[in-house]
Amino acid sequence: MSTRVTYTRPSASAPNAFATVTGSGRISRKNRRRVLLATLVSPLALWAGEALADDASGPPEPDGLPNPGAGKLAEAFAARLGERALRDLDTFDKNPEPVPIAHGWFHPLFAPNAGYAVVDEPSGPAFASAYSRFGGRAVLGNPAARPALTADGWTTQTFERGALGWRPGDEQVTVLPAGEFIRQSGIDPYLAEIGLPTAVPLALTAAEALHRLAWLTDPVIRDRYYRRATGGSSEGEPIDTDTSGPLLMELLGLPASPLLITGQWRRQRFERGAMEYELAHDGTTPAEPALARVGIVLRLGGALPDDAIAPDRLVGNQLVVRGPVPSVGWRLIPGGASPGFGPLVTSTPLPSQPIATVTQSQATPTLTPVVPAYEGTGVAPTAEPTVTRVARPTAPPLTAGTRATGASIQIEQVAAIGGIEQVVVVNRGTASQELSGWALRSATSTTRHPLPAGIVIEPGTSITFLSGASVPSDPGPRRVVLGRRSFWPDSGGVVVVLDRDGLEVHRRTYP
Repeated sequence: MSTRVTYTRPSASAPNAFATVTGSGRISRKNRRRVLLATLVSPLALWAGEALADDASGPPEPDGLPNPGAGKLAEAFAARLGERALRDLDTFDKNPEPVPIAHGWFHPLFAPNAGYAVVDEPSGPAFASAYSRFGGRAVLGNPAARPALTADGWTTQTFERGALGWRPGDEQVTVLPAGEFIRQSGIDPYLAEIGLPTAVPLALTAAEALHRLAWLTDPVIRDRYYRRATGGSSEGEPIDTDTSGPLLMELLGLPASPLLITGQWRRQRFERGAMEYELAHDGTTPAEPALARVGIVLRLGGALPDDAIAPDRLVGNQLVVRGPVPSVGWRLIPGGASPGFGPLVTSTPLPSQPIATVTQSQATPTLTPVVPAYEGTGVAPTAEPTVTRVARPTAPPLTAGTRATGASIQIEQVAAIGGIEQVVVVNRGTASQELSGWALRSATSTTRHPLPAGIVIEPGTSITFLSGASVPSDPGPRRVVLGRRSFWPDSGGVVVVLDRDGLEVHRRTYP
């Protein structure tokens, strides 16, 4: 199988990845380095010189889907989850003005004294300063949760359109890969039904990074990507004279998918977020594509725990003392690199109703230690929001390899990146599936490639099966090595997944 990404159909053209023209002209040779270095923020991504600037494979064509979900990403996702999710989303749509407090701002999303604070901690992350530096509410939106601690030691705060993070020893807060957190939380299959492209693994070399930049085939998205996050007219400013404020690409990272066309909607996924816009019926394009509200997706999809979405409280102009920082199961690559090859966490199924919602109740949310609200302030108490959760059903015991009622095993993607073949198998059902005795094979061959015994794929999660001469010895959790030779034909074909009885369960065609 070839090493070109086979996520979508290849194009016959092969332009230079940097020979792109923004709304304000061609990017200069001097700034090619600036563009690449701004995107290669991972310590694993290596700068190999301008000789790599010519990408022989060319960009893939945009994929197309029927119209499974209308509207912007967060709105379509909330509509899929139901009325309570729509009510929660409406809370953020009201977009109240933040209130200045000591060391930051308070966003009164649920009541005048209930919302989320963004502050610079004296001995911790300076989220307020970073929030302002990256464009504040105009770019990242309102905070969608309180700060939380990832499984590998990052303190992170989720906002409507992204996530910021910090770890002890770092000088500054940085933008974290919200798209990777969505993938680890098992929400990807549901977003794919709406029309968000599925992310492919991150490029680890400069050559692969240049290939990703060649995916910027949509002129509206490409022009916005190379401009500042906070400014510019609809035509944009020349990148050669743009020296104030971060470029949007510094917030989004490299493209993580080609363009996906869903009805009138155009969406493209990046390491740390996504861009989207709707094409008018007369064929005209908007002045600006929007940053998708990936943080709202994490919130509604149950990726944030109860104590992270429990609101902060304000007494007068003082923030109620917060309790211990809650934990989330997300992980980044060791060293804080960009997403794609980091360890995965076990995720939970997405229920038919939203996991996290905010409703009005007379009960006061638990926040420890608690400062008595309204004591001596002369402010009348307001009904405080409480957080409710949807109970997850207990899965029945698994019998080795037997097809589980409620499980739906599908091949989501077949790709080859850097000499590594990848077959992504996802469980789109509601029950866990044990894969003992299961196998993959090419539709043109009788050779079975058995899946290792004992692997369980949970609802809403995926496992990537690797093959090829360049497969690493330690691929990481939920990435399984099938062999160190190529299994799938170079010229395209069909990969089939078989159950333990040899019956076909699903097949995926790749170009």
